[in-house]
Parts: sequence; C-alpha cells; structure tokens
Amino acid sequence: MYHEQLVTLATYNGWANRRLFEAASALGPARFTQDRGVFFRSMSGTLNHLLATDRIWMRRFTGAGEAPSRLDAILFERFEPLREITTSGWSTDTASSPCRRIRSVAR
Repeated sequence: MYHEQLVTLATYNGWANRRLFEAASALGPARFTQDRGVFFRSMSGTLNHLLATDRIWMRRFTGAGEAPSRLDAILFERFEPLREITTSGWSTDTASSPCRRIRSVAR
C-alpha cells in the first residue's frame, strides 16, 4: 500500500473516532457500560475494542508501542479517559502521533 494511502486511512480513522466519541458522549455512565447483548457487550466494550485494534495495528506497522493480547480487552473502564486516548493525536503532527509514526514507516 502506498504511503499516501496509509496516511489518508489514519487521518480518516481519527476523524471517525472523534465523531463516534462525540455521539457516545450523550450516553452517560450507566448506558455506556450497560450490556446490550452485542458482541463486545456494551458501548464501553465496543469502543475499547476500537482502541485495542488501533494499538495492535500500530504495533504491526511500527514495531513499537503497547498492544493488548485480546480484541475484547478493556483498556479503560471510564468514558473520558478512553475518549482522550482514542481521539488524541490523530489530527496532529507531533512526534508521537499515529499519523507521524505511520509516515515514518510507510516510505
């Protein structure tokens, strides 16, 4: 896959995560963790899954960083810390941002 395509996909991922977390912010703590009978049980489980897969892919791309061993890992119990870590950095060009890390390995 070309470098520009990887960066475009990473940028899209950040945009989609921000939109998803904005919508989920209206749920409140009880509804956020309520078992809905879906694959990852709750919105908390589903959003934690997204972070887990982001970390797994970034580790595959870069060879660095933490990656859970399970797709259903709960990395953050509460909404705000999960939101902060999942949505931060995707639209910036800091040294630790996922987009910058992808740019460095995709050449």
